[in-house]
Amino acid sequence: YGLFEGDPAAQQPVEDVVAYRVNSQLFADYAVKYRFIKLPDGRPAVYDPTQTFDMPVGTIIAKTFSYPRDYRDLTQGERLLETRLLIHGRDGWGGLTYIWDFKQTEAFLEVAGHDIVASWIDKDGNIQVNTYLIPNTNQCKQCHTLNGRMLPIGIRARHLNRDFEYDEGTENQLAHWSRNGMLSGA
Repeated sequence: YGLFEGDPAAQQPVEDVVAYRVNSQLFADYAVKYRFIKLPDGRPAVYDPTQTFDMPVGTIIAKTFSYPRDYRDLTQGERLLETRLLIHGRDGWGGLTYIWDFKQTEAFLEVAGHDIVASWIDKDGNIQVNTYLIPNTNQCKQCHTLNGRMLPIGIRARHLNRDFEYDEGTENQLAHWSRNGMLSGA
């Protein structure tokens, strides 16, 4: 999909992929989430004050889930578990899930869902172990369907109206997206 450059496990987005955060993240078994959006050919999303922004066909939204190896020392790296994609096609939105291999070099498409036994060291130095559940492709629709249509959840003004630390400095995400031609009508 051309979302990242270099070592894929580093989650370093290419130039036209933008990282973002949402105001209220859903709990995911203590996993950390990284979110990215790629708009096609520089075409912007269209702002809506209350609903999901209207995004052009070809938009890709990615969310990677991981566990830091040791929450007390984040320099020890992390284990990527899965990357979920929402892709806006001509017939609407569709979801795909990719599971990261143990070497953290590749992620493979998984349509049937999967369980991963994951472990990490918590902030108190205790080893935590749990079974991390990866949804099957059809389960994407459970959370992402509104009025019979599959839609992204986090691409709304109320979720994105917050500061984000970009390479060039901290800026409100809605202002940044507008200033960079990613969002019209805000």
